[in-house]
Amino acid sequence: MKPSLSAGGSDGLIWILGLTLIVALLVLYRLRRRLQASETSLARTEAGWVQALDFAEDAMCLIDLDDRLVRANRAFYRFIGSTPEEALGKKLMILIHGEQEKNPCPVCQARLDRRNAVFVKEADDPMNRFHKPFEVIVKIIRDRQGEPIGILQMLRDLTRQREAENAIRESEQRHSGFSQAAFDGIAIHDRGVIVNLNPTLASMLGYDQAELIGTQLLELVAAPSRAFVTARLQVKSDESMEIQAMRKDGTELTVEVRARDFPYQGRALRVVAVRDIRELTHTQQALFEEKERLMVTLKSIGEAVIVTDIAGRIQYLNPIAVSLLGCGEAQACGKKLPDLCRIVDEARGLAPLDLARSCLKQNIIINSKSNCVLYRNDGRQFVVEHSSGPIHSRDGDAIGAVLALRDVTEMRQLEQQLIYQARYDTLTGLMNRHQFELRLETALESAKTDGTQHVLCYFDLDQFKVVNDTCGHVAGDQMLAQIAALIGPRVRNTDTVARLGGDEFGVLLDDCPRAMAFEVAEMLRQVVADFRFVWGNRSFDVGVSIGMAAITADSASVTEVLSAADAACYVAKDLGRNRIHMHQPDDAALARHHGEIEWSQRVSSALKEGRLRLYSQPIVALQPGDGPIWHEILVHMVDNEGKSIPPMAFIPAAERYNLMPAVDRWVVSNTLAWLQQTKRAAASRVCSINLSGRSLCENRFLEFVIAEIHRFGVDPVDIAFEITETAAVANFAQAQQFIIALKRMGCRFALDDFGSGLSSFAYLKHLPVDYLKIDGNFVRDMATDRIDHAMVEAINQLGHVMGIQTIAEYVESREVLEKLKIVGVDYAQGFAVGYPVPIEEALAARDALWVADAAGR
Repeated sequence: MKPSLSAGGSDGLIWILGLTLIVALLVLYRLRRRLQASETSLARTEAGWVQALDFAEDAMCLIDLDDRLVRANRAFYRFIGSTPEEALGKKLMILIHGEQEKNPCPVCQARLDRRNAVFVKEADDPMNRFHKPFEVIVKIIRDRQGEPIGILQMLRDLTRQREAENAIRESEQRHSGFSQAAFDGIAIHDRGVIVNLNPTLASMLGYDQAELIGTQLLELVAAPSRAFVTARLQVKSDESMEIQAMRKDGTELTVEVRARDFPYQGRALRVVAVRDIRELTHTQQALFEEKERLMVTLKSIGEAVIVTDIAGRIQYLNPIAVSLLGCGEAQACGKKLPDLCRIVDEARGLAPLDLARSCLKQNIIINSKSNCVLYRNDGRQFVVEHSSGPIHSRDGDAIGAVLALRDVTEMRQLEQQLIYQARYDTLTGLMNRHQFELRLETALESAKTDGTQHVLCYFDLDQFKVVNDTCGHVAGDQMLAQIAALIGPRVRNTDTVARLGGDEFGVLLDDCPRAMAFEVAEMLRQVVADFRFVWGNRSFDVGVSIGMAAITADSASVTEVLSAADAACYVAKDLGRNRIHMHQPDDAALARHHGEIEWSQRVSSALKEGRLRLYSQPIVALQPGDGPIWHEILVHMVDNEGKSIPPMAFIPAAERYNLMPAVDRWVVSNTLAWLQQTKRAAASRVCSINLSGRSLCENRFLEFVIAEIHRFGVDPVDIAFEITETAAVANFAQAQQFIIALKRMGCRFALDDFGSGLSSFAYLKHLPVDYLKIDGNFVRDMATDRIDHAMVEAINQLGHVMGIQTIAEYVESREVLEKLKIVGVDYAQGFAVGYPVPIEEALAARDALWVADAAGR
């Protein structure tokens, strides 16, 4: 029976309140169930997106407004090298930079400013502690009112992209950069109908996000790929595929698509990751082409290239390596290099080298510091230079080695030949002046330290000029060689014989008293005096004048000793030739008076009395195409009897007594005057003027040359200056300044006697010359001497590589002339081309038949 209000008002009220409470509890229970269902749905949605984010390759994280990490995908934790437990709740600035920055980087500043931004961090950025390039996108998350409620930051590792860019840049040097690849597009679809997607995919295809919701995936696939995509949708394949996507504007886009099952809002859907691979495709094509070029290059280069694995087993040989090792690639692959050959650094006396093992053990590139010898199993050996270095994987781990071997056997032989030529005279086989002076230094040192006495004998042949002038340079050279063969065997093994230049020889008698030295000198003088030089049907008596100087503890220097012996030799000549004179301290004035001073006085007199004459020797172009008419200007001196004296007779004395600047001034002025007088007679010709080292060092000589060019009104293009290699190297700074100043006006320059010294190669690139005059010692016998031919060819090639034309001197035979044409030398000069003639006859001589024949025109 229900209680009534009238029966008991208080009991009825309690009953109503209880009923109301029960109803309220039921309502609350239902509301709680609905809230739990909503939370479960929200959690599923959130879990779905988390899984989708974890599926993405890019590192993504969610940050609150205090810059603290709230959530991140797996790629993010891999990127920063931390676990979720270590990172969650920490400030992103500290996670990225390792510390709280006083001056935030642009990325952190963008987050603090609550603005969207995109940045690229390069590996060498000092604020990039990850030391790898990556792209950063900052996206501010806002509520419906536009207020920021969180920050999404995405990071993408650009290492592979940079590697691809670097590969193309290094190989072709024509790509200045590679466009940054886009982030992956992500879409979730239900049986081919898009139910959600990220902004990246919409932007990639040219749509707004809302436009693509509910769209069939096949509508976004270009016609050629639709059948393929339909089949893949039916089987739900997880394999990546490359297709053509259709953009909103109708254009096609090559993309890589990967899909996998994905729970979304309680349903089993599919998530699709779409990547624009246009740049990747281009890169792959470029890398493929580069690989092809690399393989062709490896097969074409002149070095042996060997690739090994991490254990040193051979994986690849190029054809040169096959030839060098003497075995086929199939036979060599799988073996280690020491199984096929031994490489020994003989200069350092080391055990056989294992190149692959050494570079892999040290994890560095190793270059040979000296030539090594490769001994093949068949007994053959080669001199090689080697380089080896480790091959690294993308992670930086060594996975193998590449070895490069260069066969320098012939180069070493040539090098030894060059060293020999730098120390010995190629004509006589005797020591040259430079090496002889080093021996004199040693002798002088022993004289000062232990009191040992030595004697220097200075030989000057008396009839060399007669033979040279009447029979030619070939006869003169032959006579010098025969004289050297006479002198060399007649001294002790401890003594030294050298050719000092021209027809001058030096003999150093080691640990020899003066009296004994005089007897040896007299014996040598008599041997030469008894010798008769025969050339053709002519024979010549040959005498020698010998100057002697003692090397004692009182000797000041090698220069002083040489000067004393030279002076004594001049005294011997002045006293009638074919005799010996021992230098004494009290006859120095006599030696100077009767020797060098006489020549210097002759030159001075000739300058004052106008007894110098200009001669011209033609320089003819050898290659097709008419070049200018060349004249090398030579200076002769006329003696008191009217006889012409060639330059080599008085130029050394003029050099020694500082008369060459005056001689050079006379030659420059008179040559320019001749050019002015004859410019109507010859439309195109060049006069080549020799300059001495002393003139280059004279302060006002450059001003004089410029003033004379202006005074005579000669076109500077018609003027060339020749500077010997020795003078250019000895006076390098002055020569460089002189050349640069006159080249600005249009003058040309030739480096004379190039190749006579090894130092010229190092200085050549700093001297802006137009021509190299190849040393005649190499040219004269190049038709029969393989080494000389190689030197001419090498110097010619070096000159052409540097844009410098070449001139061969001492061309004395048709055979040499033909060889020079084949080698590609540009000009020739010598008796086979034309003899020196007085400059007044030069214009007539240029039309002579022998000039035309020699030029091959």
